[in-house]
Amino acid sequence: MRNDRIAPLALPRGSAGEGPKKRGVCAALTGETGYITRLRAPLYVAIILLAGACATQALPVANSGAAGPLAPPLKANPPLDLIVGPDGKLWFGEPFSNRIGRFSTAGVLEELPLPARCFVARLASGPDGRVWFTDPVGNRIGSITPDGSVALFVLPAPKSGPAGIALGADGNLWFTEIKTGRIGRVTPAGSISEFTLPDSGSRPAGIVSGADGDLWFTEERGARIGRITTQGRISEFTAPTPRSEPEEITAGPDGNLWFTEFKGKRIGRITTAGEIKEFPILDAPSVDRIASGPDGNLWVTAAGGKIFRVTLAGVVAGLKLPAGVRPAFITAGPDGNIWFTERAGIIVRMTPAGAIKEFSLARPDF
Repeated sequence: MRNDRIAPLALPRGSAGEGPKKRGVCAALTGETGYITRLRAPLYVAIILLAGACATQALPVANSGAAGPLAPPLKANPPLDLIVGPDGKLWFGEPFSNRIGRFSTAGVLEELPLPARCFVARLASGPDGRVWFTDPVGNRIGSITPDGSVALFVLPAPKSGPAGIALGADGNLWFTEIKTGRIGRVTPAGSISEFTLPDSGSRPAGIVSGADGDLWFTEERGARIGRITTQGRISEFTAPTPRSEPEEITAGPDGNLWFTEFKGKRIGRITTAGEIKEFPILDAPSVDRIASGPDGNLWVTAAGGKIFRVTLAGVVAGLKLPAGVRPAFITAGPDGNIWFTERAGIIVRMTPAGAIKEFSLARPDF
């Protein structure tokens, strides 16, 4: 386990931009599109290489530190996802260097090695003190303890594309299978069940536990929001804007579910009764991530280096960021601030008033 204090960066600073998702050859070969990574084509090539190697490598079901030395990190090492773990620290995936990272709000970085070619896409805090994750390249669900012990559980159907993951009210982890149109459930002991959606091509993506105790998820194709009870009963609700491609979803402080529409350039609000209302995000090429903030508002990232604060009434306000700052994954921190990732290997702390400080994940061995 590596432990470093992350050096803050001076602002402003330039970084690579983020455009709309790529649906070219790279995405087709991996079978995934923008929900999992939202990365540019060169990094999709890395996914392809991982997928080819992973298909021929047998991995143990559980691993307790036998992963070997840390792989040399890429200079462009984009963190994927960002959550608050059971230990109160911020956790993120480093899929291109076989690590999971975590750091304190004081900026102390720790890195935990994973088995070779384990691609961490999305994360969720478990009921057992572990952080759970999806691995779409290895077709697995994994978990890791704070001391680095890893367990991996292979899904029954090959190439199912595990994507979003969330803790359910029943104490199990629930996840989407974006390629096979299923919702999966895994117990802390690793027992997996799957539930098929009415449309197997609907591409379920984000998932979250709602105030009603059910799991709510987005369906990219068909522009639907789905609900599944912990007993496996499924309901679906169609968004007003066709082909809007709902992706991310979060539980709002008002008891409703809020979601992004990547192509619709909107965010939506759905009540637990299934009533949907949409709010346009102006001047955004696409709408990407969403999180409930510590200030009672929703926070949204969009392509082109944009971030928005949305009130529960749907009033949208854009925040001006320093030049070159490109928000990606976003979450509310345990310290009352907003935290988000950047594509260039940066973690950012932002106060609700908009003051920011960047922390670089770059290492001295570069």
